[in-house]
Amino acid sequence: MSLAQSGTIERVFCLQPNTAMGVIVLILMIVLSIVMVIFGVQNPQPVNVRFFTIESGNISLSLVIVVSALLGAALIGLLSLWDGARRGLRSMRTTKRLTSLEQQNVELERLKASLEQENAALKERNDQLENVKQTIEVQAIDSDGMMSDR
Repeated sequence: MSLAQSGTIERVFCLQPNTAMGVIVLILMIVLSIVMVIFGVQNPQPVNVRFFTIESGNISLSLVIVVSALLGAALIGLLSLWDGARRGLRSMRTTKRLTSLEQQNVELERLKASLEQENAALKERNDQLENVKQTIEVQAIDSDGMMSDR
């Protein structure tokens, strides 16, 4: 299995397969690499590089350019790792919160069903009490009517 078949190239270059953006990024990377190589070949003269108190002596300008480009790429890679870790943590927190909210929703649905059953039972009890009340009122009216006849 080649690197392209295993998807390693896509993972290394952060490309999404079958997307226009992935193709554009790959083309830009190739063009920038070619420009860097041409610039390095056209500037082979030796240069003296100083960094704080460190001095390199005479080294090829193309080597300085390649090392600078590699350091820049490494910095971008580290920033991408940092961003990926931040997104991963945010995703984990979001997933945890979503799970918590789903459990809370299930509990609330259970409570709602329980309250609906209780409400139905109370309505039934109320209807029964209304029937008893009406029966008592009818009996009271009948008994009053009988008493007045006597």
